[in-house]
Amino acid sequence: MNLAYRIEDEICIIDLDGELIIEQIQKFKPYTTKLMSNSKAIILNLNRVSLIDSAGIGAVMWTAKIAKQKKLEFAVCHTPDILGDIFRSMGLYEMFSIFDTETKAVEHIVEKLSKFSSYAI
Repeated sequence: MNLAYRIEDEICIIDLDGELIIEQIQKFKPYTTKLMSNSKAIILNLNRVSLIDSAGIGAVMWTAKIAKQKKLEFAVCHTPDILGDIFRSMGLYEMFSIFDTETKAVEHIVEKLSKFSSYAI
């Protein structure tokens, strides 16, 4: 699995390419944790993920949990239909937002961040 990131509007977009499976989790978790320390939000872009197993789903859930603990916005985009069905059946839509496109995910988070900052004193 290859991991790359981009920053857009203070949002860290992590592009995953390849398989998010048990053998890759040791690479994935430290990478995402490090990026969380310098971001207001995280988006996982699954557009190029060819395979995800239960450990990979667990890693996405773990990332959402850590982001929430750090008070960061978190979303997933370009989720394959079957994975979206799995997330839905597991009730993960309550844990984080899922979007068809990266653009929709960024727009949603920018809107949430702007609402939050408008309440700051």
